[in-house]
Amino acid sequence: MAGFSTGILGFSGATPTVDGDQFNESVSNVSSGSDDLVGNFSLEVDTTHNKSKLEREIHAEINTRRQKHDLSTLKYDSELSEIAGSHSQDMAGRQYFSHVSPDGTTLSDRYQWHGYECRVSTSSNEYATGGENIAYRASTNLETNESRLAVTIVDGWMNSTGHRKNILRPYWENEGIGVNVTREGDKTAVYVTQNFC
Repeated sequence: MAGFSTGILGFSGATPTVDGDQFNESVSNVSSGSDDLVGNFSLEVDTTHNKSKLEREIHAEINTRRQKHDLSTLKYDSELSEIAGSHSQDMAGRQYFSHVSPDGTTLSDRYQWHGYECRVSTSSNEYATGGENIAYRASTNLETNESRLAVTIVDGWMNSTGHRKNILRPYWENEGIGVNVTREGDKTAVYVTQNFC
């Protein structure tokens, strides 16, 4: 199973704006018992996937896609990766899949709690303060090659209008990827968060 969601928070003048109606919308609640996402978690660390390698491979694949569209590559930002990783870990640990945590924590809150300031000019009087894509995959035979899994995840984002827009925004300069890999019963589940600045 796979799930994807995207969001961007920005400002126009001094007014907060949200680009994309999916930003605050939960794509699915993993613990809802839905047939298309796994419920009844048995969270164990999966040792068949190297999460650091997967994070690097996703970052490299994102830059490859940006270059194909004549865009600059994104710098890897370890602070953004820490923010992204904590969100992926939280989604896995609390059994949800959304930009907004069950207690209402948002992308903006996560940046603030980590002391991360993002302000990227998008036009003469508008700026973005961060963006986020998330992905979820779970399967009994999930791809174990990190390079191929990275391509699959980025393909999913690029085949989704909102994610594609986020990835191909010309003003982004930095990116952080955070991955959490767990066992959910007999399935391996991968939660991925991608943060931009």
